[in-house]
Amino acid sequence: MSDRLKFRVWNDMQKCYSPDDHYIDEDGQLNTSGKYIVEQCTGLKDKNGNLIYEGDIIQTDYNGVELDKYIYRWESPAFYVEPIEKGKPTGSHYYHYAVCPERSTVISNIHQNQELLKESK
Repeated sequence: MSDRLKFRVWNDMQKCYSPDDHYIDEDGQLNTSGKYIVEQCTGLKDKNGNLIYEGDIIQTDYNGVELDKYIYRWESPAFYVEPIEKGKPTGSHYYHYAVCPERSTVISNIHQNQELLKESK
């Protein structure tokens, strides 16, 4: 569970994840200018051993058949998953343990591959 205290940082200006030291200002404080989005690790791993972070999009599968997609979100005091239906987040909240991470794969995140969050034709 030590992974639970890991973070990653999305640089919204450069549209990429920043190395850990780039979001700390010269005073050693977290830069909260809106340029950086800090995402916390859930402490869970997908079936390939990849850590799942806040904002990750996962695809569940059963016996090799791709099923549902979910977004991991954080709302104090806990993580939850939000289903994606017809390419759009539903706004529904489910406990994160309602989805089995061992039967899921991290396929992207909410910042990259925006087409995963658009209406399917």
